Amino acid sequence: MEKEIEKSKQFWNEAYKDLKAEKIDASKITVLPQMKKIFNAFTAKADTMIDFGCGGGDMIMTFLFNSKIKKAYGIEKGENIVSYTSSLMKENGLGGRAEILDDGIEALVPFKKNKVDRIIISNVLDVITLEDCEKIKNELISCLKPDGLMIVKINPTFTKDEFSKMGFTNFKDNLYSKNGIMRARDMPTASWEEYFKRDFDIVDYASVNWQTPKFADRMWLLRLRRQ
Repeated sequence: MEKEIEKSKQFWNEAYKDLKAEKIDASKITVLPQMKKIFNAFTAKADTMIDFGCGGGDMIMTFLFNSKIKKAYGIEKGENIVSYTSSLMKENGLGGRAEILDDGIEALVPFKKNKVDRIIISNVLDVITLEDCEKIKNELISCLKPDGLMIVKINPTFTKDEFSKMGFTNFKDNLYSKNGIMRARDMPTASWEEYFKRDFDIVDYASVNWQTPKFADRMWLLRLRRQ
């Protein structure tokens, strides 16, 4: 298991090695219609947000260009990803509003004292083990203000035949790898919702074609339940 996880980290870091930050046409950075309701509720009265596992910063740019959020912290693991995404923010005039932090889960430590209004975690919880999923969820909760909101975006669910056709191998339970790299932990929507309800109230749900027109990601808006 550790081998698949480590190879996954290396894979994504290498994917950003030769990318160069460029200026993007701001008019093309829009909120998809399917997620408009979630977006409006998430950004209302919010000053700060964390995007945990921010990748190339697509979510950060979408939310900062289309809302009044003052500060976004993107958290990633890997010098290539962090360097590229930091450069992209500066190139597109967001250097003062977006800060990209390296070191993965350890980067959350300062936010436990200075909690944030909102958190996004996109296509992370479903590409790690359930144990790591639980650990990250609890760390994020500790960084969120009471009644804070969190967006969770999860990949679509597929049948075993569909996974096989895409070149994925079922190597343990509902865990799938591709070319030896862990890429998916497949869970039905109802199972995810039962998992979220341990700590959150589900405010909204949408199917969003974020990655490709062909497949719709699952997106939840969650409110941290008062303890």
